[in-house]
Amino acid sequence: MNRFLLLPLLLLSLNLAYSQESEHKTVLTAPEGWRPEIINLPLGFAPSIDYTGFEDIRFAPGWSDTTAHDYFTYTFTWVLDQNPKLDQEKLESQMKDYFDGLMAAVSERDDLPKTEANFNFSKAKRDFGATGEITFYEAFFKKKVITLNVNVAGKNCPKTKKYMVRFELSPTSKNDPLWKKFSEVKLNSDCGN
Repeated sequence: MNRFLLLPLLLLSLNLAYSQESEHKTVLTAPEGWRPEIINLPLGFAPSIDYTGFEDIRFAPGWSDTTAHDYFTYTFTWVLDQNPKLDQEKLESQMKDYFDGLMAAVSERDDLPKTEANFNFSKAKRDFGATGEITFYEAFFKKKVITLNVNVAGKNCPKTKKYMVRFELSPTSKNDPLWKKFSEVKLNSDCGN
């Protein structure tokens, strides 16, 4: 691994270590090569997102390779103890805080370009979905502004009294076959419904 990549990854690991716990069981199952990570909520790098629960993440095999087709492609699910009551404005605000906080923690800089997040939102009785884009300064590898296409799906789980919010993110176009890979990352919880 490139020595220049080790320092940012080490800093991120140290910054997030206190918010990780082994008590949470994964809710995602992914094909071989998709790297897992679980982070406790609330997030240390984005305290304004004050949910309790955890974030279960799967990184595509080429996530850290800027030349790979699946560079910065990943999915994560928030497993929340409370209803996030997300709407378009709240989702956009939280994604701005999430990426601004994460990239500031990785870069140890507070002068990065601010994140832009735009979503189209739909809501059913208990569940919701959204599609959109997040444009942010990618402090891990490229060290420049990139745009991710995003799918978001929320699910209310009344029997378990949990709420799940699944995010799929990639800089590739939504019509790229790579997006079909997200269907191979399974949510192995049926919410008890």
